[in-house]
Amino acid sequence: MDRFISVIGKIHTEIGAERGEGQTAIANEAKQVAAQNKLTAQTRAEQEVIEAEAAARVQVIQAQADADEMLAKAQAEAEATRIRAEAEAEANAKVAASLTEALIKYTYAQAWDGKYPTYYGGSSSTMPVIDLR
Repeated sequence: MDRFISVIGKIHTEIGAERGEGQTAIANEAKQVAAQNKLTAQTRAEQEVIEAEAAARVQVIQAQADADEMLAKAQAEAEATRIRAEAEAEANAKVAASLTEALIKYTYAQAWDGKYPTYYGGSSSTMPVIDLR
């Protein structure tokens, strides 16, 4: 009987040891799963930060491109306005240089419709023209 109790004790010890090893293995596996989950979460968070930074850089680049486009457009419009103004000034200078008293009289004569004015006046009064024919 002592031998039986001794064998039973050994079996019981071995079963307890196996249970302890099993529980240790389960605990180790749970630790590994938790560590992997933590690493996965950290990786996702880092990836989200990287994506957010990239999106912000894209927005900055787009805004700079828009600003550069607006500046180029404004400079082109300013240059066009300057060129038109220079051309108009040159044309006015040529017209002014070509004006003579004879040309002015000729222009008046060309524009005259053959009718005399109905009123003559100065700065203080106007008087009707009376046809005495």
